[in-house]
Amino acid sequence: MRRVTAEASKAGNSNFCHFAPEANLLPDLEATFAEYAQTGGGKTRVYVHDAEEAAALGAASGTFTDWRQIEEGTDLLFYEGLHGAIITDNVNVSRHADPFVARWIPTPDESMVVIRFRTPRSVDFPYLISMISGSFMSRANSIVIPGGKLDIAMQLILTPWILRLVERKRRAG
Repeated sequence: MRRVTAEASKAGNSNFCHFAPEANLLPDLEATFAEYAQTGGGKTRVYVHDAEEAAALGAASGTFTDWRQIEEGTDLLFYEGLHGAIITDNVNVSRHADPFVARWIPTPDESMVVIRFRTPRSVDFPYLISMISGSFMSRANSIVIPGGKLDIAMQLILTPWILRLVERKRRAG
């Protein structure tokens, strides 16, 4: 992908990236959705995110596995990816899917976020806990916060570090 992106940039296309329609096999994706809708069959592949998946799937990290047939007798095709509902001048993937909404996904306020500090010596945990309602320390280097408080937590944690970096740069000249 890096090579193709660099080539596109040299050719004057500075907007090319892995999200772009021309960087994806959208006709193949639409064909998979259409075939599954009609017959329950089709072919699929998986993106390999990291070394652990690479070992399990037999493909290099940052690539896709080879195409394989969807096993017979399945009742549901679950698509996890960026273009499952894409409509362009050439493809219409969404017309082959059943529309539904996942309303039971927990909201941020129903979720917890664990923030782990690699070097907790400079972290003022009592201050953070007093400023972030509902937070607590779970370990000597971790704080747990309600998901809806992530923005304020990032501000409280990162602002002093950013200010220190700016001050260091100012002093260095």
